[in-house]
Amino acid sequence: MSSTTPRFLKLPEASNLSLRDQICEVISSAIISNSLAHDRPLPSCRDLADQFEVSRNTVFAAYSKLIDLDFLVSRERSGYFINPQMTNLTNYKMSAVP
Repeated sequence: MSSTTPRFLKLPEASNLSLRDQICEVISSAIISNSLAHDRPLPSCRDLADQFEVSRNTVFAAYSKLIDLDFLVSRERSGYFINPQMTNLTNYKMSAVP
């Protein structure tokens, strides 16, 4: 099975934020800027943990926080997806820009 991890997702070199919060920041920024496909699952916890060289628990905690913030939804046996309501919001924000 091939990895679906977007290689442009990178953690900052230096940050005062926890790893969990850095991952949340990177993913939420990519969602808001429409850099992630809204119809495809996000990388699995394992794939993203391997890419960022962090534990799977750290990625799971970041995904859980993003679910709580309504950026993501979890679909059983399918993975993590951008919340459809967030998709509508980012489309609205983009169309509101003159």
